[in-house]
Amino acid sequence: HLRSSEQLVENLWDFHRTGQTHNFERRTLSLYLLPTASAVFSQNYVQAALAILYMPLRQSLAPLDRDDEFIAYAMRFQWGRGAPDFHPRVRRFCSLEWSEASNNVEDTLDHIYGRKANAGGGGRIPSLPEHMAASFIGLYRRVIQELEAQMNMTPPPAPISAIQAEISDLQQKIDTLEAFRASLQNHGR
Repeated sequence: HLRSSEQLVENLWDFHRTGQTHNFERRTLSLYLLPTASAVFSQNYVQAALAILYMPLRQSLAPLDRDDEFIAYAMRFQWGRGAPDFHPRVRRFCSLEWSEASNNVEDTLDHIYGRKANAGGGGRIPSLPEHMAASFIGLYRRVIQELEAQMNMTPPPAPISAIQAEISDLQQKIDTLEAFRASLQNHGR
């Protein structure tokens, strides 16, 4: 195994010399001795992953990446897109530095809980519920535009009263979400 401080000369990275079977294999594991987690950490990770998979409230999380309304409207109006993926993610980084990992986790938490603007120049970050509410408001407004375009067609579709009722229902949803979003404006970490 090579240490990261060793100089690489004489074509030592050639896949044959590193024990790889072909040139597309990753060399990292054969070149560097990486720290391994203890069995306890590995087992805790497996338990956490299984707890998520078998969580009784898992279906309640469906709007985070496969909301029925986004999918149904995309199919109905042939938008070609499904539901957005709202799952918060830790930004990709490549480091073994604890402080860098901690900063990335804090940034992810800011995107979940929101962050208030601070005097140090840090801008306000909307929370996940605010972001989702804004996305649903955008969806409903786009559907209303589609329905209004249908009503303005020549000849107009037969069930205009049904379209008007749907627009009214969507507008009520928008109003409710706008009020919800406004209630979150002063929340955050």
